[in-house]
Amino acid sequence: MSSQEAGLTCWCGARGQGCVFWQSIRRVDEEQEQQVDMEFLVYGTRTSKDKSGAYLFLPDGEAKPYVPKEPPVLHVTEGPFFSEVVAYYEHVHQVVRLYNLPGVEGLSLDISSLVDIRDYVNKELALRIHTDIDSQGVFFTDLNGFQVQPRRYLKKLPLQANFYPMPVMAYIQDAHKRLTLHTAQALGVSSLKDGQLEVILDRRLMQDDNRGLGQGLKDNKRTCNRFRLLLERRTVGSEVTPGANTQGARSS
Repeated sequence: MSSQEAGLTCWCGARGQGCVFWQSIRRVDEEQEQQVDMEFLVYGTRTSKDKSGAYLFLPDGEAKPYVPKEPPVLHVTEGPFFSEVVAYYEHVHQVVRLYNLPGVEGLSLDISSLVDIRDYVNKELALRIHTDIDSQGVFFTDLNGFQVQPRRYLKKLPLQANFYPMPVMAYIQDAHKRLTLHTAQALGVSSLKDGQLEVILDRRLMQDDNRGLGQGLKDNKRTCNRFRLLLERRTVGSEVTPGANTQGARSS
C-alpha cells in the first residue's frame, strides 16, 4: 500500500500460524524500512486466591500467543483514495488502512480491530506491537489528553503493575524514531520489553473480584477498537535521557 500524496509506503501480511500481522513502513524520503509486527495475545487469570475481575487484572503469567483454529483470510483492497488489508480471524477482524491523502492522514496507518470474545472464559485479548526502537524500558502515556507522563518498566513489580491507562495515546522512542499509537477509546497499555507497545483490547471474566461491582465481566459485545499508528523521524542527536520522574510514577 502506498500514499503518493504523503509519501508513505506500507507492506502487510500474515505469517506463522496467522496470529502475527506484520508491516513494513517506509517514508519516501528515507531508504530504510521500519519493521512493525502486530501480534494478538491472550492472558489467563489465576487459578487460586483472588482472580481477575472488573477492577483487578491478575494474570496467570505472561501472555500466550493467540492461535486461531483456522489461518486468517486476507482481503486486499486498493484504490485511488485508500488501500487496506483485512485479516479475518476467529475472534477479531483486523483492518489496516492507508489513506492516499496529504498530511498526517497519509502518514499514519488507520487500524481497527473488531473483537468478539463472547465464547472466552476468564481470558483477555491483547494486541502487541513489536519494533526495533531502542526505548530503553521507557514509554509514554497521556494523563488526560493534554499531559504526557513518562513510564518505566520495572522488573521488580508484578506484570500487572506495569500497565497504565491510555486515554488518548501512548508512544515509544529513541534518538532517531518515535512510534505513537493514538486510540479512539481508553484502554490499558504497557511496554514490557524494549520496542514494544501492548494494549488490552477486551476482557471476559466470569467472577466478581470483590471490589464492589457484584458480578463478573460477562456482558461482552462485538466491539470495534480504533487506532492510528504514526511513525515519526526524530532529530539526530536528540538522546533519550530518562530522568528520575520515569521511575514508574503513577497519576492519582
